[in-house]
Amino acid sequence: MTDTEQEKIDAYLRRVTAGLRGMPAEQVREIVAELRSHISDKLMLSDKMGADESGTDKTGATGATRAQGAAELESVLAKLGEPAKLAAMYLIEELQARAGEAGRARLRWGSPGDWHSSCFNCM
Repeated sequence: MTDTEQEKIDAYLRRVTAGLRGMPAEQVREIVAELRSHISDKLMLSDKMGADESGTDKTGATGATRAQGAAELESVLAKLGEPAKLAAMYLIEELQARAGEAGRARLRWGSPGDWHSSCFNCM
């Protein structure tokens, strides 16, 4: 992977990170690590497929092969989608998880009004 390709990945992940504001830092780190691994895996798979087809290794390649690597990276990032939209999907997933936890708590304890009425016999 070239420095330019690495910079492009880093820029993409910074944009995702910016969209995850408000999420716990540890969770953001996990998401970014997961995405970085996914991108790397997809590029490695693409490299292996290219090496299998051509019978050569792409390491140290120049010219057309480097352009092909850049195009493969663009394809991987395009499939992930716009960083802001990807971040929004992670935020929605987080909110749904929180809502699910809150719903389970309400099922166990009832609504605050029910709890207040039954505990204090208020009317």
